[in-house]
Amino acid sequence: MAIITSNFLQAFQRRKDVASGQQIRPILMMLDEFIQLKIDFDLLSQAMSTLRSKKISLFLLLQSVASLENRYGEDQTREIIDLCSYISVFNAQDPKSREYFQKLVGKRKMLKKNTSLSSSSSGQSTNQSSGTNVNEEEEFIFHEADFGDLNLKKGKKIIHRVLVYAEGKYILGETTPYYE
Repeated sequence: MAIITSNFLQAFQRRKDVASGQQIRPILMMLDEFIQLKIDFDLLSQAMSTLRSKKISLFLLLQSVASLENRYGEDQTREIIDLCSYISVFNAQDPKSREYFQKLVGKRKMLKKNTSLSSSSSGQSTNQSSGTNVNEEEEFIFHEADFGDLNLKKGKKIIHRVLVYAEGKYILGETTPYYE
């Protein structure tokens, strides 16, 4: 399968570019259990960098970022993920992956309100004062642990969710498992 997939990727790179002015039929190449294919990194990187201009989309499906790092190393894994237009996360069990997705989605600005109450007594009188302080702080949109289980539980029903990240934005969508 790796040889066949590699041959397709090389053939796709010889395809005419959109800039040629010719009408080009779009192709979606889905590579399920991608990590098992053991595609050469240089070929994969080149394909992911150039095939979009030839109306070819690669859809890489894998279970774990850790398996990608094990196969290609940390720097090359980061490059592969960076070349993806869309990233979908169902659940991430690896703490390093959870941290990566937390940082990927990013932070938001929140207003934090602090209230203080103080009292002091001098002789027969007691003075009380209170104050409210509002600060703008940044906090992560998701806690790392949230990526361990994105699903919602409503009573006995489980709502299966997926986080889709694209172009600096994210959305939490509901999925329907095939077995339901």
